[in-house]
Amino acid sequence: MLVAIISDGLARTRGFGNKSFAQIDTDCLPMDSGPPVRASSEQLRKQLPNGVDCVLDTSGAVPAIDAGVASLAPLGRLAIVGVPRALDAAISLNILTLLSLGISICGVTEGNADPQTFLPELIALHAKGLFPFEKLITTYRLEDINQAIKDQHDGRCVKAVLTMA
Repeated sequence: MLVAIISDGLARTRGFGNKSFAQIDTDCLPMDSGPPVRASSEQLRKQLPNGVDCVLDTSGAVPAIDAGVASLAPLGRLAIVGVPRALDAAISLNILTLLSLGISICGVTEGNADPQTFLPELIALHAKGLFPFEKLITTYRLEDINQAIKDQHDGRCVKAVLTMA
């Protein structure tokens, strides 16, 4: 199941094998300041009372990560790939919750994959039509780098790619 913070995130994943979705209302999830994000995790728990097995945070936003932790089922895993806006961004975790539920949290850099084996797998999936990576890419001319950064930051694109032409 995919839990999307932004509504167009759901649409982007439909072509990538994701068949089950839960969407959290963006009004419940302040990104910079505001009340705790309990509303969003409570909203998810109404649909999935036991929580979710895995959460992938691509935002780097502390409230989103907090909501992800609060949404995890026992033995659930949270992977963080999003880069926070502030270099000193930090999350606070209840150690007893982590221990009693067996939750694990990890940071992921470049997919934590071995490129020698993973890239050929991705190429094979693409050749079979199972990984349309071109749908993930939005190209920008180099002189439009600021727009590319803004679009990436605002969630308008998945992967901004700069071209020299």
